[in-house]
Amino acid sequence: MVLRGLVNRIGSERIGICLDLGHAHIVAELRRTSLEALIEPVLDSVTLFHAHDNLGARWQPTNAEGGIDPLKLDLHLPPGQGTLPWERLAPRLAGHDAPLVLEVHPPHRPRADELHRAFTRRLAERGQALATARLR
Repeated sequence: MVLRGLVNRIGSERIGICLDLGHAHIVAELRRTSLEALIEPVLDSVTLFHAHDNLGARWQPTNAEGGIDPLKLDLHLPPGQGTLPWERLAPRLAGHDAPLVLEVHPPHRPRADELHRAFTRRLAERGQALATARLR
């Protein structure tokens, strides 16, 4: 909401939000809310979706101090390899004009054409068609 407020105050059609779906997934779980509830208020300001999967907040401590290591949370997995609720996000993504940028880290990355097919199939399997031209 802070970024949405800034975008609105600037008031330029050339400025918008790049919504990182993986980061939003982690933050939603840390705040104990749904991903949809977290992103819905900012969708009108989104100009780009950064898409990747991860395993969410994983409440178990990941370091000696008992804190959560954000690098171990932000895995950039292929869609479907983590716990992001793609089936619930699909209608919002399909109904939005902003393009999707899919980023999968090299250790988890299949060939580009395989990744594209798997992502569009995953969303289509849930009954939500997503224009393939938006996935580049």
